[in-house]
Amino acid sequence: MAREPDTDAALDALFAEAKAEVPDDALMARVLADAHAVQAERERPVTTPVAPQRGWLARIAEGLGGWGAFGGVTAAGVMGLAIGLFSPDAVSDLVGTEVFGLEAVSYEITPDMGALWLEVDDV
Repeated sequence: MAREPDTDAALDALFAEAKAEVPDDALMARVLADAHAVQAERERPVTTPVAPQRGWLARIAEGLGGWGAFGGVTAAGVMGLAIGLFSPDAVSDLVGTEVFGLEAVSYEITPDMGALWLEVDDV
């Protein structure tokens, strides 16, 4: 497809006009000053900041896989403690059978709730 001659002539005239304009000397001086400042900034050595010493809890959390995993392990531990303390009968029924040739023995570590508000001669 051939170009139209008047479009090429208009484009050539536009490029010739752009070539004829020379930038101001003050503008060129400012541009070169900015370029030298950027070069000086890039040539300056980069100093890396020293990382602060992390505490023992942060190191444990990192060993477990991060704070999300640390929260999951904590939640599982609290839930296990709550199940073990508040329903020992249900847990002892589950593990009261012989497991791997060893018989599990359960101990009563929570008091009977009725004994807390009833005395011997109340009823």
